[in-house]
Amino acid sequence: MNKGNNRYQHLIRTAGLVGAVMVTGGIQAGEEVDRSLDAASDGAVHIHNTRGEIAVMGWDKNQVRVKGELDDLTEEFIFEADDKVTSIRVEMEKRSISYGDGSDLEIWVPHGSKVWFEGVDRKSTRLNSSHQI
Repeated sequence: MNKGNNRYQHLIRTAGLVGAVMVTGGIQAGEEVDRSLDAASDGAVHIHNTRGEIAVMGWDKNQVRVKGELDDLTEEFIFEADDKVTSIRVEMEKRSISYGDGSDLEIWVPHGSKVWFEGVDRKSTRLNSSHQI
């Protein structure tokens, strides 16, 4: 009986992986993106980008917008929001990142947002200092 349950659980995990591939399969390395999501004016924005250039600007809309080109080695682009947190993740292939171009993204966030960065190469990240973000 336990052996049957293991097969059933394996089937569910496999089906979940196939579903995930189908959802993220439309993302192409180096793809142009221009997407927006509603966001709280006092929420948090978490940005994870391994390499490339990111410019973050504040604006008067209750939306987060991501526009630009994804890294040549992008495996998955995740852009999601709940009541208080918006997440932007550029997931990379699990191999050498010594070739290709990094992401080149502009991100607009509501004024009053808290912005968190995570990544390896953040030296090219710019914040618009003329506004409190």
